Amino acid sequence: MYKIEKKSFGYKLTLSDFVTTSEIKSYTEELNKYLAIDNGTFGFMVDMRKMKPLAPESQQALTDSQKLVADRLTRSATIVEDNAIVKMQFRRLSKQSGVNDSKRFIDASADANWERLAEDWITLGKEPYPVEV
Repeated sequence: MYKIEKKSFGYKLTLSDFVTTSEIKSYTEELNKYLAIDNGTFGFMVDMRKMKPLAPESQQALTDSQKLVADRLTRSATIVEDNAIVKMQFRRLSKQSGVNDSKRFIDASADANWERLAEDWITLGKEPYPVEV
C-alpha cells in the first residue's frame, strides 16, 4: 500500500505492508503528475516504518522510480523501524539509483521525534545523527 502527499518541503510517500510492482508504478505516475505542475527541486520523505521487504521485481521498479526524481531532489529522508532487511534493501537501491548522497535514514524506533529529524534534514540540511544509523 502507498500514499503520496504534497508537503511544504516537497512530498511524503508512505509505504506499508507488501508493496507490489504495480503500486510502485502507480505512485510513480502520481508523482510525475505532481512534478509536471511543480517545477524546480524538492525534498522527499519516505515513511516505510510498516513496510515489508520488497520482492526482486519490485526492487527494480523502485530503483527506476528513484532515478526519475534524482536530478530534482534536494534531500530525502527515509524513515525505518527495526527491520534490517528493509533498511538494507533501501540502502542498496539508493546507491543504484544515485540518490544515496542526499538521503538519510532515520530510525523511528530509536527516536520519537523522527518526523522533526527528517524535516530538519530535508529543509535545513541538519544531519539527523552525528553518525548515520
